[in-house]
Amino acid sequence: MKLSIIILLSVGFMVMALFGGCGRTELPDFSKVAPSGQRIIKISFRGQSRAFRLRINQYPVEKLRNTDFTNVMTRLQLAYGDVVIWEDQRDKSGKELTHPENISRWWFKHLEGVRASFYSISSDTVSDFFTTPIYHWKAPSDKPRPLQDAMFFVDGVALGQGVRGFQAMMDAIESTKSGPVIIVAPRIKNAGQASPWIAEGQLSTWAQDAGVSPRFEKILTSRYVGLLDFARFGDGNN
Repeated sequence: MKLSIIILLSVGFMVMALFGGCGRTELPDFSKVAPSGQRIIKISFRGQSRAFRLRINQYPVEKLRNTDFTNVMTRLQLAYGDVVIWEDQRDKSGKELTHPENISRWWFKHLEGVRASFYSISSDTVSDFFTTPIYHWKAPSDKPRPLQDAMFFVDGVALGQGVRGFQAMMDAIESTKSGPVIIVAPRIKNAGQASPWIAEGQLSTWAQDAGVSPRFEKILTSRYVGLLDFARFGDGNN
């Protein structure tokens, strides 16, 4: 009788271990998906239950548990030139409804130790957060930033460098006849009272250098959506 009980218990533990192991999934190593320092990382908690969706560059959207958030973001080894964008869902008073408070607190603390940019965009601004193109550029964090040293991207994919890169970005934007135009910057150094507008000012300077000022100004005054880099805002004038 005792032997039978021991056998049954042993089998029971084996089954628990087997099925318990099947229930655990290996967390993908997103750090190997794309080169560090030029990635667009989109994150949305909207419509999820204790989970978030993540997309890096043009790779497929992944759904992950909120409990994995800190591990995923740490393993990404964020660096200068990486851009993280969260989707917002706000009520009529402007209160954000979907970002878990504990994750938000951890995230802003994490930004103190990395040089990535951090933006958010309202779900009312774009029809589909994960498919809306995001243009961005990378150049030295401090002035001067000659156009020849700037690289331009769409959804993390390089469009080119210098004059040709800027012109390629303009061509890509103009090939889409409608929808918002979002161009975000790396976590460049602030510049006093001009800080909220230094990214747009830099683009205007480069547009002139590239000989496409009228084209750029048309976009700037019609379809352009300006976003605030909360990470840079938190840097002050350092």
